[in-house]
Amino acid sequence: MPSVERVSLPLSMPRTNSTHEGNAPTTSPHREEVKPAERRDDTHPFTREELKLFLDTAHQHFPRSVPFFLTLARTGLRLGEALALQWGDIDWHGRFLEVRRTFCHRSRQMQTPKSGKSRRVDMSQQLTTTLKALLVERKKETLRNGWNELPPSIFITDEGTMVDGDNMRHRIFYPILKKAGLRQVRLHDLRHTFASLLIQQGAPLLYVKEQMGHHSIQVTADIYGHLVPGGNRAEVDRLDDPDEHTPEATIRNPAATTTTDSVLSDRLSA
Repeated sequence: MPSVERVSLPLSMPRTNSTHEGNAPTTSPHREEVKPAERRDDTHPFTREELKLFLDTAHQHFPRSVPFFLTLARTGLRLGEALALQWGDIDWHGRFLEVRRTFCHRSRQMQTPKSGKSRRVDMSQQLTTTLKALLVERKKETLRNGWNELPPSIFITDEGTMVDGDNMRHRIFYPILKKAGLRQVRLHDLRHTFASLLIQQGAPLLYVKEQMGHHSIQVTADIYGHLVPGGNRAEVDRLDDPDEHTPEATIRNPAATTTTDSVLSDRLSA
């Protein structure tokens, strides 16, 4: 029977550097800028239809991965932030989760989030239902495997250890894309998918900025500003006087068009 210490050790040891979550990191958290990997031209979000196909394919071939990918797609968390999520970070009543830490692949340790502070991220009803079901299953799994306590990490392997980001990317994410016949995008593009779908359905940039954890709204605007709906000819048309709109004038006086057409027809037939 596995002991709690042996099962949960890889999950708890990296947390030693995040005991005081309010402490600022050694590097300034306020020097955030749009890195090349996050520039507008290098973002490739899924459409709503592509995302549904991706999740359906994941459910068919890699069902255990669905809660993980749905979390990325419905919250916009960075990979390290999702890996570091723990059950205690979820507020079921308020329907939000708190991003308090991120897992650094290079150091293999927990660190403060990229912005240097924690943030709240709203959970959709679908994501809330999915994670509640996962928690029920995890409790059953804990009893079935003889673990002394529930592993704190939300996303774990069959052995109870935190899932590996590279494995999720190369052994699951990319194979799902291939099986679904989807274009090759990065795992990070699920984050861009979250932001782009929010903006396209009318969410304010400030809300997107807060959900994404950007330091300033300028970062959000630089990456996603071109997706804001309404930037079309209809906006400048509203500046015109109503009487100057030819279509409206025609609708108000359809006889004008009819008379003009009749005169022109008579001249052509003469």
